[in-house]
Amino acid sequence: MNLAPLQTALKLALVGGAAWLAWIAWQPERAADPLPAVRSSLPEEQQLWRVVTRKIVWPQGASVLYMQLAGNGVQPLVRSRREPVEMFNFNDPRSIKEHAFAMKVVDAWKEKGVEATLLRNEQGEFTVALGRFFLPEYAEKMNATLTASGKPFVFEKKLTDMPVYFFTWPATSKKEAELLWQKVQQIGAAQPIMMPEKDFVASYGDLTGIELPEISVGELPAQ
Repeated sequence: MNLAPLQTALKLALVGGAAWLAWIAWQPERAADPLPAVRSSLPEEQQLWRVVTRKIVWPQGASVLYMQLAGNGVQPLVRSRREPVEMFNFNDPRSIKEHAFAMKVVDAWKEKGVEATLLRNEQGEFTVALGRFFLPEYAEKMNATLTASGKPFVFEKKLTDMPVYFFTWPATSKKEAELLWQKVQQIGAAQPIMMPEKDFVASYGDLTGIELPEISVGELPAQ
């Protein structure tokens, strides 16, 4: 048997192996490939979740809602911040100089079932306000009422920077947050929403804790 080809192959293998060993001995250690990015978010079941109401723009309304929630065993944390809020303003079109005549205008609107309010500007002239609203549906109702009265009025829509209020509760597990959301929803309270705690911090991290104005029992709505 001719062993020359086999011997030649073995020599080449040994030379190649030696060359490979020499190469790895000289080369500096290669940095390990970076690990796959670790997801920062835990599975939903392991995250903290938060229930928060949508914003409320009327302080007295927030006070009433607070008492309703507390009375049903879900006392909330009160938070606030300033935001531009769209207001819908209705006024009598006249600018009135005499107080006596301005009061007659107020009475005339009240006879039409409109809760008119007398306002005085810096120039000492009077304006009769016919309504200030934050919700479009209420503004639409007032517009229909004023139109049906047959009396002239003016309408103005503008953004006003003002405090708005939110109710929230301590962060809990998703299951507990779902139960809380259902209870708040059943009370009919300010359209609650539920979100992971990290999303709450991102969207509402600038909220500050406040005390709401006190209200009397007579101001509470009928249950």
